[in-house]
Amino acid sequence: MSSVPSKDLPRNINSNQVLTFLTIDRQKPNEEGVVSESEVIKKLGHKHIAVPTQLWLCTSSPSTPRLFYILSTENLPEHLKRESTKKVDGIRIGFIGKQENIQVISKGLPNNQNVVYEPKFEDSRIIESMSSKNVSKKDSETYIKLLKEKIVPLAKVMVLSQSEAHIWWHRGKVTENTVDKLATYLLNTHNGLNAVVIRGIHDHLAIRGQKIECLGLSGRSNSSFSTALTVHLATMQKNTSSRSAVISAKKFAESWQSCDGVRMLSKSILEGNKPKAFSKELWNQITDTYKRILIHPFVVAIKDGSLKLENFISFLQADLIFLDKYAKALASCAGKFPDKFQIQREFVVNQAISGILSEHKMIQVYLEKYSEYKKDTPLPSEAKNYINHLIALSFTEKFSVSYAAFVTCCWIYHNLAIDLLDKVAKDSPYREWLEHLASDKVKKYTTGMLEVVNELAKNADANERKKMVDACKESSSYDLQFFDPFMPVQKVELRT
Repeated sequence: MSSVPSKDLPRNINSNQVLTFLTIDRQKPNEEGVVSESEVIKKLGHKHIAVPTQLWLCTSSPSTPRLFYILSTENLPEHLKRESTKKVDGIRIGFIGKQENIQVISKGLPNNQNVVYEPKFEDSRIIESMSSKNVSKKDSETYIKLLKEKIVPLAKVMVLSQSEAHIWWHRGKVTENTVDKLATYLLNTHNGLNAVVIRGIHDHLAIRGQKIECLGLSGRSNSSFSTALTVHLATMQKNTSSRSAVISAKKFAESWQSCDGVRMLSKSILEGNKPKAFSKELWNQITDTYKRILIHPFVVAIKDGSLKLENFISFLQADLIFLDKYAKALASCAGKFPDKFQIQREFVVNQAISGILSEHKMIQVYLEKYSEYKKDTPLPSEAKNYINHLIALSFTEKFSVSYAAFVTCCWIYHNLAIDLLDKVAKDSPYREWLEHLASDKVKKYTTGMLEVVNELAKNADANERKKMVDACKESSSYDLQFFDPFMPVQKVELRT
């Protein structure tokens, strides 16, 4: 992947001074073309600290609406307390999440004059999701009131989406004709704000004491803009106006948008290098189980074409439910990675889970194509036992041991697909499924997951590594058992 040429980027005035920037926001899988905030700050020559308020996963399919998986991070107070002791030069606050986080952030935020607040709601479902129960209109109003009282006063600049701006205004939907009134209202209501950027068709900029103008960001007012704005507020001279920081951030966003961008992932993960020593040890330990999978009646029936479609569709229905739970459990596990493994954590949350959920979409297509074979059947006990095994490890073992239990699923299926592809008929209804599992995309995130387990193993002692091996072996046994409920029924002739 190509990076942004440094000559195309606006440089900060204190270019020789390396600063530190703090982000308080949710973490979610990157979509194609979206770059990590860490890489934006790194490209501008500075350091980045991320404090996640929530871990978000999202998926959608042609037949279902967009689904959100929300995993709260319970250690926010401790994490923020630890970072507040460090010297921080700029802060960007994004999605805050549950109401308790408002108090935690307002009390624990490091003292700083360069704060950009970019509130994110997306729609009413997001506000409702901040609690485990349904949230009333009154509760939502209380939440917004707390944001206005506790978070907005911390900010020097607010970056708003026009589609959500009505949340901050009591006069209904904000249009291009009333956006200037909203900006004026926010500046008059919050004395600490120096500027407001409202993203919309024209992207309006309101500076205190100056005439409102159109930025014309042309859709580039995303996180790269807000992140660059935070950096430029901190790096520009004290007598420089907020407008200069905004314009510099705009130029950066335009330059960044015109290139491919680079995600903050290790080169070995991106290039899909071969697994190292520890993952080879893991494979040696699960080889016997893998050989048993190859001769499992379900797998053999796929290979020779004798498996009935209804059996396969039932298997996919169970796999669909399993993948949802698996992805949530994996994200929760990655959320426990310490900061030392930030690169690995970002890969798991952003890339691996996104790849896993692509299989979710593929299964949905299959189920629509063969909808006449679908049945309302409960999740088999074998699948439930697998998920319970993964969740139990996350509560009883160290994060490295828990993570090792996750690698067999995609690893075994990817290898299985490769082994079967040249053996199934060209017109086999199972060929499309196998082609997906054998694809370069699946190979890429499978190899990445193995690189992560290798890195964790490097920092583990002998006892911890043994536990990682045991967790992986136990998971492989669940991978084998997963096929049991869907075996083809064999007729047995009974002699009397």
